[in-house]
Amino acid sequence: MAETKDLTTLIVEKFDALKGDISKLEKQVNESEQKTKDIFKLDEFKEAIKTQIAELSVIVDGEKKTAQAEYLKNLQTQVNSLESRIAEQAISGKNKVKSVWQQLAEAFQTDGYKNFIAARKAGSKSIEHQIELKAVNITSSIDSIGTGDAILSITQPLEPGVNMAPNNPILFYQLVQKGTVAKDAIAWVERVTVTRNAAMNSENTVFAETAVTWAEKKADVKKITDSMVVTNEALEDIDYAMSEVQELLQYGIPSIRDNEIFNGTGLTTHLSGITTSAKTFAVPTGVDGIATPDEVDVLATGILQCILGNSATDSTNIGFAPTGVVLNPVNLHNIKLIRDEFGKFKYPELWLPNPSIAGVPIYTSTRMTSSAFLIGDFTKAKYFTRRGLTIRMWDQNGNDPIYDRVTFTASERGVLRIKGHDAFAFVYGTFAAAKALLANQA
Repeated sequence: MAETKDLTTLIVEKFDALKGDISKLEKQVNESEQKTKDIFKLDEFKEAIKTQIAELSVIVDGEKKTAQAEYLKNLQTQVNSLESRIAEQAISGKNKVKSVWQQLAEAFQTDGYKNFIAARKAGSKSIEHQIELKAVNITSSIDSIGTGDAILSITQPLEPGVNMAPNNPILFYQLVQKGTVAKDAIAWVERVTVTRNAAMNSENTVFAETAVTWAEKKADVKKITDSMVVTNEALEDIDYAMSEVQELLQYGIPSIRDNEIFNGTGLTTHLSGITTSAKTFAVPTGVDGIATPDEVDVLATGILQCILGNSATDSTNIGFAPTGVVLNPVNLHNIKLIRDEFGKFKYPELWLPNPSIAGVPIYTSTRMTSSAFLIGDFTKAKYFTRRGLTIRMWDQNGNDPIYDRVTFTASERGVLRIKGHDAFAFVYGTFAAAKALLANQA
């Protein structure tokens, strides 16, 4: 028969486990500061500890255990201090992990890769070779082979690289926060409802009580995949092999990931993207209408909506600080060309190299539908990587063996998390609908 434990015993056990994990983290941070090593496992461990603290906080608050709540605050302070030290190491670059192309260059020069090619030449079948890259290095700044990284010394009659049409730049992955997760879902605790009853009290009377309910939420990790086939002759050309891998890295998976972060539906295999969570444009209470509003009037009002957050429902809500406005490049061009009654540009500041509205930077992306806009505090969206981009080479796919070909496969697992209350940090809409709403206020 399973042992039944009362709530107090469980809380004590959770505190003991938490203290042990914090001690381990502190030891690992101390070691990391003494010698160069990857710090991303530390960040993952730290996030797991913060999750433990959040879970304990819900239990302790619910049981009104004041002394334990105070002790929990002290543990949180310890973790905050360790988090700062980890961040300092990341910023200083002391523990910087090798970049994508440094890793690839080294991978293609390893004995494992050379043995793979040698075995292929000898006629060996049913073999594979795997290259795993650090997830934190799969960024959108991959431009060309060897740029700013280790350049391979190859004497081949071909020019380096493979000519291809320009790809859609990666934007949304750059704008959001990034982290790692050790499980197949990221979970957090949300406050669902709150009834604030704080009040002035006379002597010897019952305390006022605020009623709060919480719920645990989660977002599941999803997988992105891609593949391509190359001949063994091409594979023996290391420069060409790197070009093929570059195509997988630069366009296929990162492009799909960026699109999913932007507008993934959250259904079946898709991420739940920013536009799925974002609030529809609405004119905040008290804003004066405009008889003939233009696009800048709309964007300024949308920025205000983001700043106010959910204050219409919760008067104590402080709202958000928007970090970006995203437009289709055609829309930004048309806004720049708006002229006043004298024929002069109405918004000359938008012609600056880094345009902004009300101090909020403007970004462009062809992923945005023409005439649509997105405003948000993009720090409230975070992409967690479960498994970094992994590349494998196979020779047993379909009729590859009889055509002397090898199949490259690439995959990455991750999840985008936007917490429920942070949905108010994003405003999404179309200029036509927003102008109509502003005009109706006039």
